[in-house]
Amino acid sequence: MRISCLLVVIISIFIFFSCYPEVRSDSWPMLFNDSQNSGNTTSFAPDTNMTIWTRSTIGGDGYSSLAVANGRVFVNKGGGGILYCLSEGNGIEIWNRSIGFAGYGCATPAVSDGKVYVVSDKVYCFYENNGSEVWSKPISGGGTSSPKVANNRLYVNAQALYCYDANNGAEIWNKQVGGPGESTPAVANGKVFVNGQKLYCLNANNGNEIWNVSGGTSCSPVVANGKVFFNPGPIYCLFENNGSEIWSAPNGGDGYSSPAVGNGKVFVNVGGVIYCYDENDGTEMWYTSDIGDGCSTPAVSSDGKVIANGGGYTYCFDESNGNEVWKKYTGGPGFSSPAIANGRVFVNQRTVFCIGDTPLTIDEIVIVDGAQNELTTVFLNFSESMTIYAAGYNSSTSTFMGYVEVDWTESGGLGSFDPQTGSSTIFSAGTTLGVTTVFGENVGLGLIDDFVIEIISYPFLRYGWNLISIPEIQSDTSLTSVLLSIDGEYRIVQCYNSTDINDPWKHHEISKPPSLNDMNEINHKMGFWVYCSNPDGIIFTYDGTRPTQDQTITLEKGWNMVGYPSLGNKIRTEALNNLTFGDHVDAIWTYNSTAQKYEKIDESDFFEIGRGYYIHAKTKCEWEVPL
Repeated sequence: MRISCLLVVIISIFIFFSCYPEVRSDSWPMLFNDSQNSGNTTSFAPDTNMTIWTRSTIGGDGYSSLAVANGRVFVNKGGGGILYCLSEGNGIEIWNRSIGFAGYGCATPAVSDGKVYVVSDKVYCFYENNGSEVWSKPISGGGTSSPKVANNRLYVNAQALYCYDANNGAEIWNKQVGGPGESTPAVANGKVFVNGQKLYCLNANNGNEIWNVSGGTSCSPVVANGKVFFNPGPIYCLFENNGSEIWSAPNGGDGYSSPAVGNGKVFVNVGGVIYCYDENDGTEMWYTSDIGDGCSTPAVSSDGKVIANGGGYTYCFDESNGNEVWKKYTGGPGFSSPAIANGRVFVNQRTVFCIGDTPLTIDEIVIVDGAQNELTTVFLNFSESMTIYAAGYNSSTSTFMGYVEVDWTESGGLGSFDPQTGSSTIFSAGTTLGVTTVFGENVGLGLIDDFVIEIISYPFLRYGWNLISIPEIQSDTSLTSVLLSIDGEYRIVQCYNSTDINDPWKHHEISKPPSLNDMNEINHKMGFWVYCSNPDGIIFTYDGTRPTQDQTITLEKGWNMVGYPSLGNKIRTEALNNLTFGDHVDAIWTYNSTAQKYEKIDESDFFEIGRGYYIHAKTKCEWEVPL
């Protein structure tokens, strides 16, 4: 029996993760990032080894690398025959599909044009957003090569190189290349390159051979700047057009690690030592100490970092000199290769890790759909002291449905929480909170296997003045109804109505007769002041409906006090959406009730759900607040 249980953690901010129709430039949509197998990305890599999230039960044997695209992470659970799709933001499962089992089962998925491709007992194509099958096709031969997508064609090496129509799976051509079927092809400039019994260069349209050289086996070739790099033992650099040698270096190791090429350098893992060569002439520039077993291919970021797995760790090195920037214990065999996307590092070392500079902001819907007693850990952080509440209930009836255990870790301590008690814990500013959900038994109702953590926006009002807003649409906008949860805990409420040029300030003071108060309504587009009279502060809870489309707020010329009815925090440029700072508005301020001071919203600052804002408009305009 499937039961949806909701764990509501009342903290700070609520944001839906987005679905993107196309692969973003800072993603890592296939093995070695692109169809050329370059191993480099336009994304920066983190400066620290902080764990953002982990998933401990889906990494399989740790052989499959990860594809990261459009807010999702895709992993092939080698040995388990399952393709998983996770949320990039928090690692929680979105969907999974059985894909059979073949050998190691370590082919890395590839994402292109709204579809995800993976090779196991068949070649599979699924829709990226929901995992429904588009097509599948049996494949003869064997191997663990990962698929490559280029120009609406899919290339798969299974001892023969197959070319399919990526949209419907129709076979276009195939070419026998021999070898173990472990080399992932590279596609560039109308040609496809693959290691089999030799390194082959084929016409991408029809599979006709253009040239070949000896030395191919398991490593994957890389195409960059008119050159081909591959590592069958020695490392070779060849001219792309005819395969003639430009340079070679002897330190190739066992020939399993493929090179990565970026920023004029070539990086390769030679038996646990990362070597860096000049791309043009093969001059050795630096090498690291031994990082341990594994054949992980390095990944190169746009800000000069090299990421590699080995010996149970994930390492980050300075691209210019090979000095270690950080390392992270991730366990596993070190055979899969890291991915760098959107400022974070993703690795599969049996456990899937997301590593970054900052923990998850408290901005996710976290959905776990898995087996009993599966552990899922997410790391949250918040900038000010706040109280965490939790409650377990059936999401369809909003009634308590059974036992769910939640553990948290803070500063090395471990606590537990029973949602039946409705108890809470206060965490101090700057805390990083690791929350581990444990599926347990729902007494009398079967097992819980669908579990949700939802973050919603209930602000904490401090003693004194607070400038806030309500991001949810109110069915009853009367002030007393909206503020019902803090009845008796506030003294004055006031707002600035920019449409009333003669008397813009409106007040509601508890001590005054109702006839003397001229502020009697609150809606989701308003910013307003509340004077909290509780010396200990209080959490302000409210009902409402989250917006499903952009909300329009009219800004009068001059100062306006407004809310921010969105589903997510956004940097100033993104939050202003259709407006341009400097043309439409020229000043934005908010109030920090903790520091008791006004704060200017600069270009790098965020609009935050639940806050109120002063916006100075140069002319009357309509602000379309983005979801």
